[in-house]
Amino acid sequence: LGTHTIDQIIPLVRGNWPPYHAIAIAVLPQAPTSVAVINVGQAEPSDVGIVVYDNGVPRPAQTPTDYLLSSFTLVPGSPPMLYATDATTTPQFYSIAILADGPHMAAPPNTFMSGINFASSGGLLVSSGGYVGNPAADSIFGHINGFNNRYAAVVLSSDSTRAYDVQSGRIVAGDVSTFQTLGAVPVPGVQSDPISIVRWGTHGLAFQADERLWFVESDVVH
Repeated sequence: LGTHTIDQIIPLVRGNWPPYHAIAIAVLPQAPTSVAVINVGQAEPSDVGIVVYDNGVPRPAQTPTDYLLSSFTLVPGSPPMLYATDATTTPQFYSIAILADGPHMAAPPNTFMSGINFASSGGLLVSSGGYVGNPAADSIFGHINGFNNRYAAVVLSSDSTRAYDVQSGRIVAGDVSTFQTLGAVPVPGVQSDPISIVRWGTHGLAFQADERLWFVESDVVH
């Protein structure tokens, strides 16, 4: 980042299959040159799988290609875990352990938590559908009022006490302990669900939607 130059290019391939493109990327904890990637086949979009690359070299184990995963959240730990759902009409929840030889399914797909996108802190996982839980303990703690769009992007506050999502042209804040809505900020002009959302500054959020990058500041954001 300091020199603004590319220092590594990772070819997204799986064996002898045609090239792939990435729809989600996560850097592994304490391993800046190791990344987990959701690969999607350019010739066959239903050919989807998670691959871990170390310095551009894929680990031998990879997830099956019949899971239509669209995004994931990486949770540090021993081992690091990826949590994801698929893009089917009856979404399944996936727990994937990142081991030395690559990703492995830690449990069969299930209906533990609804949502396409997730935010995490410690053992806490919050879904874009508004559910709060701990997948390692197979526990759902509650559902945040007002978080009803499973496709919305979601992010946690700096102290992990609030969750924020963007839906219906506004940012909604919810308490992850009481599950109550804490406020909302209208964002005129936003028509679609954001692809992703991140914290920006002390009271701001940044997200991508409608082929634009949006920056929003509000006292609702902590």
